[in-house]
Amino acid sequence: MKLNLKCNWRIFPVAKNVHDNVGCGIDFMGYVFYLEHTRLRKAIKKNFIKQAIKVGRHHLTPELIRTYDSAWNGWCKHANAINLHNIIKNKVYEINTKQRQATNMVGCRKRSYFYRFNIKEIEVPAQTEGAEVTKAWQYNEVIVWGPVTSDGVTKEVMNAMWSKDAEQKMLNDYNAAQLGILGEEYIANYKDFLTARKAIKEQIDNDFLTFNF
Repeated sequence: MKLNLKCNWRIFPVAKNVHDNVGCGIDFMGYVFYLEHTRLRKAIKKNFIKQAIKVGRHHLTPELIRTYDSAWNGWCKHANAINLHNIIKNKVYEINTKQRQATNMVGCRKRSYFYRFNIKEIEVPAQTEGAEVTKAWQYNEVIVWGPVTSDGVTKEVMNAMWSKDAEQKMLNDYNAAQLGILGEEYIANYKDFLTARKAIKEQIDNDFLTFNF
């Protein structure tokens, strides 16, 4: 396979557990392997705690919290980390509950919503010979925080489709093209951007009217 050893390679006995001072654990792919058990790498655990606190502070629904919890469980279930997973999960729900209670007290409850756009039906090729071709829905999706408004949804969709500096760059290129510094294709690029933005705004406004937001 023509693999090369790292310059800092070393040979050491594998420790029985984390309390064994004779050897060391094998740090590999986010885990530390011992003879008697497996633990998560310390940096991974710290990231989990930080993310748990961040998730807990947002006004997420239990369904969204469970999606994050599935990722944490995926890491913890391959190590002796059931207790760690339970601590993280309980901490998230504890913080989230306190945030919701505080929000309800001031009468300004915020929630997260999904807005899906560019929705189209596609055909999914058969996975096995003789199987029928199935159909599925393909779409783009953004998370919008309440209260939901047409302008707020438009802003999130625009941020998902273009970077924050994209419009300013295209505008600068457009002005340079008007002065003859750049080619006319930059004028066309900016016009295409304005046309696409107008179409998005009109689609979102129509959705708000259709579904009575």
